Amino acid sequence: KEYNKILWQTIKEHPKGFVLSMLGGVFQFWTHDNYITVAQFLGYLTDYETLKLPTPPLFTMITHPKLSYLPHLASYLASPAIIIVISRLLWILVAILAFGGIIKYLTKNRLDSKILLVLLVVLYFSSAAATLGIGITGRVRQPINPLILMWAGYCLFWIKNTMVKN
Repeated sequence: KEYNKILWQTIKEHPKGFVLSMLGGVFQFWTHDNYITVAQFLGYLTDYETLKLPTPPLFTMITHPKLSYLPHLASYLASPAIIIVISRLLWILVAILAFGGIIKYLTKNRLDSKILLVLLVVLYFSSAAATLGIGITGRVRQPINPLILMWAGYCLFWIKNTMVKN
């Protein structure tokens, strides 16, 4: 009971931080590539110290674009970090396609109980991820990856059929 009181007090004092933390968790859930977790599991990465990522961080280069960062881009292209960057971009694409597939299916077809169950399972995992914040990795998404890929595939087939018609 005491923790609930502290929780709600903190949320009231920092509503923006609370929302950003939830959104960060959802973003991580949908886009995390899971390569760091796999590398740790296989024993290639025992701690983050051994992961020699180029500097400055890629996120900094994107959010604060300057011409002086161009030489650093070569260090990303020449390091294993490029695999993480490419795979993250691919998962962002998969997430966009999955959302597009869900929206297209719902606008084109009637919502039946089987599809509703699939959507609720995806929503459940996504909302559970929101509570974990930015510390979440792609392993939490593993049980529903087939569902996400199904929706992304649906969107890809719709795009392909639309392009063939035109």
